[in-house]
Amino acid sequence: MAITDTDFELGERFMLPLRQHPYVRKTGDPVKRPLWVYALDPAATGLQYSKSRLEVPYESLKPGPVGAMFEVEHGPLPAWLLAEMDWTEQRAAEFAEKPLNLNRIELAIDGGIRPTTGNPMFVGQMAYAVCQRVYSSFATALGRHPTWGPWSSSADSPGRLKLRPFALPNTANAEYDPESGHLNFGVFQANPTQSPYVLPGGLIFLALSQDIIAHELTHALLDGMRSQFMLDTHVDVAAFHEGFADIVALLHHFLQPDLVSVAIEEHSGINADSLLEMARQFGEGGNGPGGGALRRAIERMTSGNDPPEEVQRCRGSMPSECHDRGSILVSAVFEAFLLVFARRAKPYFDLANLSPGVRGQRLPKELVPMLTDECTRLAQHFLNICIRAIDYCPPMDLRFGEYLRAIVTADRELVPDDRFGYRELLIRAFRRRNIDFEHVTDLSEETLAWQRPENLTEQITELSRSHLRLDDKGNVAINEAEMRRQARAFEAFFLANEQRLRLIGLRRSGADYGPVVLETLRVLSRRDDTGRIVHGIVAEVTQARRRGSTPFAGGATVILNEDGSVRFTIRKRVDDLRRKARQALHLREQGRTAKLSIKHLHAGRF
Repeated sequence: MAITDTDFELGERFMLPLRQHPYVRKTGDPVKRPLWVYALDPAATGLQYSKSRLEVPYESLKPGPVGAMFEVEHGPLPAWLLAEMDWTEQRAAEFAEKPLNLNRIELAIDGGIRPTTGNPMFVGQMAYAVCQRVYSSFATALGRHPTWGPWSSSADSPGRLKLRPFALPNTANAEYDPESGHLNFGVFQANPTQSPYVLPGGLIFLALSQDIIAHELTHALLDGMRSQFMLDTHVDVAAFHEGFADIVALLHHFLQPDLVSVAIEEHSGINADSLLEMARQFGEGGNGPGGGALRRAIERMTSGNDPPEEVQRCRGSMPSECHDRGSILVSAVFEAFLLVFARRAKPYFDLANLSPGVRGQRLPKELVPMLTDECTRLAQHFLNICIRAIDYCPPMDLRFGEYLRAIVTADRELVPDDRFGYRELLIRAFRRRNIDFEHVTDLSEETLAWQRPENLTEQITELSRSHLRLDDKGNVAINEAEMRRQARAFEAFFLANEQRLRLIGLRRSGADYGPVVLETLRVLSRRDDTGRIVHGIVAEVTQARRRGSTPFAGGATVILNEDGSVRFTIRKRVDDLRRKARQALHLREQGRTAKLSIKHLHAGRF
């Protein structure tokens, strides 16, 4: 069957790895570029370490800054903003004509512009630095370089995500625009507040918040990873977008050793507001007199060893508001995170004859860096498994319970021996919140993990590692011809056999079903707990059902081993009429179209 056949197509993002890739270091280039940022946001000025220098992957930058994957928009500031800042015409003109050049020797030496709310150029610097850091986290976790969504597939597109720090004047919001490939950030005047760190009526730049930048970038990365995740098929789908973006943003708090060490010294643990609260400046300036952070990862725990007694639970489709429902996912992950830290920290506290989480006790100074190191390494591991789990999710119609199954599977693949009970505590936290698990008989790891298809034992020899022609880095096909060869090998294996096609939830194309679409096929290289590099392939294949007025799709995530054998087929059947009926009911109840819009989700509430 030819690759141009009407039964089989390549998705619009299939070839993107050939067009999008980070900067390739040259001989003599530094490894990292230090850049000043606010450790959290400007309202964190009460912290001992409110400012920090992020070490981001080095790349040669053009003024803007403009790099391989990100471009900070620069030009005249909006008239509304200029009026509020009370700039002279000359100063405004100089700003518009001179974008930030981080290659200037004095800026390169000092880490760029020092944190300030008075220089809009620093806003662009911070947006760029945080995006570089978060993008690097995804690349590390996934074992490949992420690509953007279909907006970047155009031959005219530079393939960069555009960061627009002042795109939404007089707007207390931010958004990812999947049509244009923009991250748009608002600027607004703070409401009356009792906060000592926010001036009522003062300007708040949302691109000065690490949390908001990371949250919005995660939306873009998630859209780039999965073609069908923007289909609104169930109440969990929009909630997952919001919850997952918060998880990524909050876990990055715990990767900053200076912040973590202050929290440990003050709280004898990490159950601290500075680490568990999100977007304090935005909350203080936008929530009115009540102030407070935008959101909190989890309700306060009475001690370092006990989860909160009362938690918000899923009750069928309630809560249905995406941020409220997404917070259930966030609290489940952070309950497990805090409990694992308590287990790992216990020997240190025992040696010092202290109790974790008891404020006021004096920790030996030697203990703080040890606990800080434990926390940052744990946060990195949680971040890795939460991101890596996306590769083990079905290609559409994602439910919270399926995400946990993906987490369990992804972690078991690389860390079979769960010495500290990460997976056990995650399973318990999800169950405590009444999160539903379909098609499982119990909550053991063995049952929750995806199972290898027993009747699919053949190898796709042409997709084994030894047959792949890759670039010098070993994780991208060498050229378009090689990517088409890989696609043909996938097609020949699955489409030539009716039984195999059904094993990935698809049907022959015809009157009721559209062509099979190979959306992505990506090479993986990951390091397991022994240090061994584990290679493989993850592919995303979809198909649309033509009959009916409501768009409906099925498909599978197919994961291959290094030898080309099929490890997992994580599917949603295209002929599942019960799922189709539930999707139609959901759309009627929500009064929405089938396509999610991040702008719509953020319209009433960030």
